[in-house]
Amino acid sequence: MKIQLHNLPKQVLSLALLATLSVLATGCMSFRGDQLARLNPSAKAPAPVVKMVQLDLRVCTDGRPIQGAGAQSVLDWHKKIALHSVAQSGLFGDVDMAEPGTICKPGEYVLKYEINNWGNKAAAVGSGFICGFTLCAFPGFATDHYTVQAEVLDSQGKICWREKYDDKLTTVIWIGFFPCLFVPPCYPMHVLEAEMINIYQHSFQDMLGNKAFLIQQAPVSGTP
Repeated sequence: MKIQLHNLPKQVLSLALLATLSVLATGCMSFRGDQLARLNPSAKAPAPVVKMVQLDLRVCTDGRPIQGAGAQSVLDWHKKIALHSVAQSGLFGDVDMAEPGTICKPGEYVLKYEINNWGNKAAAVGSGFICGFTLCAFPGFATDHYTVQAEVLDSQGKICWREKYDDKLTTVIWIGFFPCLFVPPCYPMHVLEAEMINIYQHSFQDMLGNKAFLIQQAPVSGTP
């Protein structure tokens, strides 16, 4: 049976139009948790301290390796950000992606990162339901926590340094954020990228501060 729009009550059509406009006029915005101090994203070391590093990257959700549709694209995205951060740091002469369990050559190191994304799914679903029920007049909230385990391993597989970093990202969906649709820096992936780069920068800073790399210094002229 076909439904003729002109036979529907005006109230129904008005509600349908209002719901459609509410959805179309809704935007989202993400906010960094700033559990870690923000470092200068363009900061660069004056000279490399390590000739070559292998980058071992693992991405998990709720403690388990990501799987299913879209998992490879998420992993590729994280690899891109990690490689960019390592290159931007200026600490390493060269970097290459490594297979899990890779043992590097003497004088080289493996940078191992395990990124775990977790959060309260029940709270996110409940907030999303209320947001949808009110046609986005009431904002919906979802917080993603990121715990990053960073390690430096030498050519014998020995852990030279290890540290853990925690930060979070809160995304808000609300009709009042419609203008944010035209501001790319507000997009969740842009904010997450900035947050991940900041985590990598903290790890590089701590690696140097804790002397994670055993550098063989050239002898000073005139000394044995």
